Amino acid sequence: MIDSASLAPHRFIPTGESPAHVVVSPNGRTTYTSNGADGTVSAIDVATMRTVATIPVGARAHGLRPSPDGRWVYVANMGGSSVSVIDTASRKVAEVEVGKGPGQVAFSPDGRFIYASLSGAAAVAKVEVSTRRLVGTTPVGQSRSRPMSAPTTGTCWSPSRESTTDQGRRSR
Repeated sequence: MIDSASLAPHRFIPTGESPAHVVVSPNGRTTYTSNGADGTVSAIDVATMRTVATIPVGARAHGLRPSPDGRWVYVANMGGSSVSVIDTASRKVAEVEVGKGPGQVAFSPDGRFIYASLSGAAAVAKVEVSTRRLVGTTPVGQSRSRPMSAPTTGTCWSPSRESTTDQGRRSR
């Protein structure tokens, strides 16, 4: 944690091995950190600044996002083929198979779907949140990193090193 005005380190909070991403719950009470080397997520109580849980998820836990209502945290397991779904109340975990190498996740504006970037398949997977069912995947081209967002326009953004024309040539 750093002081935002001075950029000075304010406090160090122990987490799992190789923390990768940090997100804050919608109510601002809990911070979640994905820990890639040990496949866990650390839940940190913002009021006490203490890790209150270490939750085992999948291999190489990477990008994560809380659901808009804060009931769930979705975690991309880059070293496997699943997205872990953490129940924030019970801290129980379910898995959703999405495809090879999920690196990031993002929610649709209405919270009905998540999108998972698949670095091992150069694709994006779409999962229905209510059923935790894979709806489908679409190719997006190669990229080393896949930050994603699904802004209020309803579009899903994923960077690629290839143009649409390149993708069309590749699929013929």
